[in-house]
Amino acid sequence: MEIKDRCKYSQTGVYTIKEFDTDKDYDEYSSWFKHLGFDAPTKNILSTLGFTVKNDIDICSGFLYISNSSLAYIEFVIANPKAKRGDRKEAVSFLLTHLQELAKSKGYELIMIITATPGFSNNLVKNFGYIKGPKSIEHYKHI
Repeated sequence: MEIKDRCKYSQTGVYTIKEFDTDKDYDEYSSWFKHLGFDAPTKNILSTLGFTVKNDIDICSGFLYISNSSLAYIEFVIANPKAKRGDRKEAVSFLLTHLQELAKSKGYELIMIITATPGFSNNLVKNFGYIKGPKSIEHYKHI
């Protein structure tokens, strides 16, 4: 898969985006979840459409899940807790933009994101035009 805009230049630094390599990147990625007290998704759950944004270190990663309809999901977005706050904000913005553009380029008309993180939720609404769903909707998982 070709990544059109591999670099983003901003006041806080230069960011590059790379495809997520499960064999090489998973251990560090899963450690970010553990640091925050969450269970990381297992390798077999992660989409093959995953990306990591980095500068000197890996800053954030996330995944695009596609379906056989016009609906796509962006999921398991997380930032490295050791990265600077400004870097995390810029990198997540770059990552979301990339994932959204990828979904649109594949013909998807609706992108959904599930999150319980208030800061991330506010960022989605304020900076990306997402519409927050009702709080009465509950999330269930089944194994």
